[in-house]
Amino acid sequence: DTQLPPTTTYEEPNPLLKNQPVFSCPSKRDPFIYILLIVLFLFLLGLTIWIWIVAGWTAGIIILVELLVVPFIILILPKRLEVWPSSVKVVLMCGYKYSVQMNAILNVEYAGLCEVGIKCGSSVTNRVALRRGGFDLIITPADPEGFMRAIKQI
Repeated sequence: DTQLPPTTTYEEPNPLLKNQPVFSCPSKRDPFIYILLIVLFLFLLGLTIWIWIVAGWTAGIIILVELLVVPFIILILPKRLEVWPSSVKVVLMCGYKYSVQMNAILNVEYAGLCEVGIKCGSSVTNRVALRRGGFDLIITPADPEGFMRAIKQI
């Protein structure tokens, strides 16, 4: 019998790599967010058909906007969260990394559902707020306890 190692919600650091994050975990994704995106797409599609019938050629403009908006929203959803010794990085689906310097973070704690700030999450649960001088950054790590612990230890 071969036993598989227990699964975890975070990625284990590779000891062979020198330049790697202190902690890394995927962003939590709720199906609710994707259902909202499908509803948005269907609404835009229905609007396009209605305008095509009523106004004619202007539907081409709506279709173009429709094709740009929905994929853009998907590309800016967070994919992974990384805690580095000098910063916290939010890796988006498109590969862009949004970085917050450690010395700019005043506190890290659970966030409420109606918090004001820059919302970079794809879930209504596991919400964590990085308290900064300006707007807070609200993210949704799959392992919020481990994420907050990693930031507080640095």
